[in-house]
Amino acid sequence: MNRKRTVVSVIVALAFSAAIALSGSTAVGATDVDWKNARVPVPVGTHCPAGDVQFNDGMSEHNDYLYRILPNPSVPVYGDVDGNGDRDALLRMQCGPKNSEYSEALIAVSANGDALYPLATVLRADDWGQQFTNYAVFGSVVRVTVSDEQQSWVRWFEWNANTGTFVEITR
Repeated sequence: MNRKRTVVSVIVALAFSAAIALSGSTAVGATDVDWKNARVPVPVGTHCPAGDVQFNDGMSEHNDYLYRILPNPSVPVYGDVDGNGDRDALLRMQCGPKNSEYSEALIAVSANGDALYPLATVLRADDWGQQFTNYAVFGSVVRVTVSDEQQSWVRWFEWNANTGTFVEITR
């Protein structure tokens, strides 16, 4: 009896694996992505053009702009920032035209099946001297520590499903 269950379990597992292989699609979550080597859908609201950008080892040259994914210290930070129950990725990115100063942006990206899609830009630096030295997700609220040459301060953001944007909140 025990041997029959084992054989049936193996057959079911093989059939399931074959169905996934034949379909050509595997479910991908945000935590399954190698972000430094992925095609990242950069959302509107950074200092650079939006669209799919192919990164190699955390860098890309796309449409005469340079893009870099920066550590937080880890890349990326995960959390359910849009409240749909899936873990999304927050990526700290620098970008700008070649041979210029680069500005930072914190972007939120999600995965659905085998596709990545942009949620929105959480925050972009007001000038090239600002850096996001730390960021984290608490529930669905994003905390960003912003620093410049003289000081650091904390800003809080929350997803607004009606507008499809992150809005700043007070804490």
